[in-house]
Amino acid sequence: MADTDGTSFAWGIVLCTLGSWLVNIAHICLKEHNRMNDKRARQNLPEKCSAYNVGYWVFFLFSVAFDIASMKYLHQIMWCTVSAFDVLWYNFFVYWFYDRPFDGLEVVAIFFFLTGALFCTVWEPATGAKVGSGWEQFADAFATYGASEIIFFSIMACVMIGGTVYILTKFNQRNQNIEPEPTSFFNCAGIICNGIAMAFYAMSLYILVNTIFTPTGEEVVNKHILYSALLFLPFFFISGGMEWTTANCLHYKTQIMAVVMVSTMVQLGTNYFIWGISFQNSYTYTMWWMGLGLEISGLIGWILVQQYLKDLSEKDRAMLAQVTVHAMTK
Repeated sequence: MADTDGTSFAWGIVLCTLGSWLVNIAHICLKEHNRMNDKRARQNLPEKCSAYNVGYWVFFLFSVAFDIASMKYLHQIMWCTVSAFDVLWYNFFVYWFYDRPFDGLEVVAIFFFLTGALFCTVWEPATGAKVGSGWEQFADAFATYGASEIIFFSIMACVMIGGTVYILTKFNQRNQNIEPEPTSFFNCAGIICNGIAMAFYAMSLYILVNTIFTPTGEEVVNKHILYSALLFLPFFFISGGMEWTTANCLHYKTQIMAVVMVSTMVQLGTNYFIWGISFQNSYTYTMWWMGLGLEISGLIGWILVQQYLKDLSEKDRAMLAQVTVHAMTK
């Protein structure tokens, strides 16, 4: 586990936050890239690489660098909790670049989720100090919780693979120029699959980082670095591929936030099945679970709010069209 002194903890939060800012700028670049190619598709022009495409990968890779640095100072369970604040940063960046303020209901959903994240941060599990490298921690945990790990990862893998096949099949059957309904099974399946992939990417990156940068006094074992890298690379490409694919076939504003929320909760789940977590007292235990409940409420609320706002927007457009037709027929 990570160093626990106050300075290291603060550095971890700062670096993790900077990584969140950079990945959100990457998402803005990806959104602009897709908007440009959607416009070209309507003009029957082929897709093309653009500065937004390059910008996405530049900002994304820099965000990975900051994530790597922050993981050296934070426990994995704390890192995923701090990175959950992506749901706030992204909306600030959208407001900054597009002058789109928060809707009141969106604020409520985000408030529930972030309050839950704060609960899980303040009343954190008793993670203790680092003992051994990241790979050694992973191997030791497997020796202790091997059966539950196999069951957990098998379920997650089946959900992700099955969901991805479903998404790709349905995507080729539907009108690709129309965003799906936020609460549709198609959209929710994409959110869950993308969230699981992102969580596995973060978990494997944490293992790799803490195998390369071992605790003071611990030996660096090259073969463990190799094992960690082989664990990390598939999830890196799967997560990147899922994000790139789903960005243009799901309801964009819903999925960009909900994926982070799902990823956060899946990462919390991995801590039970990989490292195991405990609590100092029943009060901390209760408050942490309350925080997780608030996060789940925020996720469900966010999806429902986006559906409500989409329906409201469509009704407004329909009413405007009726008024226009009525005015023209007079």
